[in-house]
Amino acid sequence: MSKHRHQTYPCARRAALLAVLTLSASCARIDSRTNAITSSALGPIAALEIHGYQTENPICQFRPNASEVGEFFAHAIVISRRVHHDRYDVWPCSAHGELQANERWRWTLNAGGSAELTTASGDHVLLADPAQASDPR
Repeated sequence: MSKHRHQTYPCARRAALLAVLTLSASCARIDSRTNAITSSALGPIAALEIHGYQTENPICQFRPNASEVGEFFAHAIVISRRVHHDRYDVWPCSAHGELQANERWRWTLNAGGSAELTTASGDHVLLADPAQASDPR
């Protein structure tokens, strides 16, 4: 019986996590006085770190600073893998790091306007900035 619970828990946790992220989609803002970031998908971001950049491709000039990464997360919304595939370009350039919001997340931000976030427990969420969609349908 515990094996069955273990197999269903990640799906239930992921569904609950997506529901929380989706419900908070209307609170994006950056406080101009304090530069505090509130993400539309994650809530208030307490800390944001950049750990590095993928620069294997010589044409990659994508090196966002912490302010630019914060700006992305302030406008990003939760998307499905299908929307990611259909509407966003994936470039060979990315930045990666960690942030603290409703929990600790590892993130990879692609130059095409999307990001994948992963929790310590292995939950994954795709985010994207609608203004950066290659197919804005």
